[in-house]
Parts: sequence; structure tokens; C-alpha cells
Amino acid sequence: MFEVLLFAFGAGMSLVMPPMTTRIVSTLPQSQAGTSSAVNNNFRQVGGSLGIAVLGSILAGHYRTAIEPKLAFLPAGIRSQAASSITATQQIATHLPSAHLSDALGRNLLVQATDAFISAQQTAWTIGSIVALAAAILILGLYRDRKADEAHAE
Repeated sequence: MFEVLLFAFGAGMSLVMPPMTTRIVSTLPQSQAGTSSAVNNNFRQVGGSLGIAVLGSILAGHYRTAIEPKLAFLPAGIRSQAASSITATQQIATHLPSAHLSDALGRNLLVQATDAFISAQQTAWTIGSIVALAAAILILGLYRDRKADEAHAE
């Protein structure tokens, strides 16, 4: 299912980016096409970087909140390390000495870590989708206002 969503995301981006770049570059005179392309590229890169950072922070925070209560049986130092990421939780669940963690408890912790991570991903994807939808609505509204202004100017 996740692969289908990623395919839809990639297909959507491939349909949106070329016309958007064309529209941006065509708003300025031909002599400034390079400048408009560079500005477009910078905004795309900065926006992508900020989006990844913000959504990654949301994912990490949600994961930590979801997994921490399930780590109460671990010693304090190991507990904070295990809550830092799904990879850390998986490593602790599979490599912790049997004095602290039985095989069944380790398998249960792996299942809980996976559930917490999936929940965190759903939250991050949902927030990202809402922001993208809001941006699309805002841009569509601005585009329509601009078209109406151009029609009145003629």
C-alpha cells in the first residue's frame, strides 16, 4: 500500500512541477528567465528541506510519545536511548541481554515499535497532506484573482 502512495506522490509531482516551472519562468521577460528559474529552484530546495525537517520532527516526536510508555520496564538509561528512534528500539529489543528482556518481551517490543512508527508516519503524512492541500487552495485562489484582475484590465 505504501508503494502505491509513493507512486501517486511521484506521479503527481511529475505532473505539477514542469507546468509550474514554465508558469514561473514565463512571468518575467525572456532576459530574466535564468533568474526566475534560479529563484524557483531555490524556493523548491528550501521548501523541500524545511518540509522534510518539520515533518521529520513531527514523526520523531510522535514516535517518542507513542513508544515511551511501552518502555517502562527498561532501565532509565536504556529507556531514553530506545525512545530516540525506531532503529534504536529495534536494536535494544534484539540485542539486550536476556537478564533485562526475554525473547517474547523483545518480540512484543518490536511489534509495539513498528506500530508506534506507523502511527507516527500516518500523523506526519496527514499533516503534510493537509498543508499541501491548503497551499493548493491558496494558490488556486490567488491564480483566479490574478486572472480576474487581468480580465478587468483588458
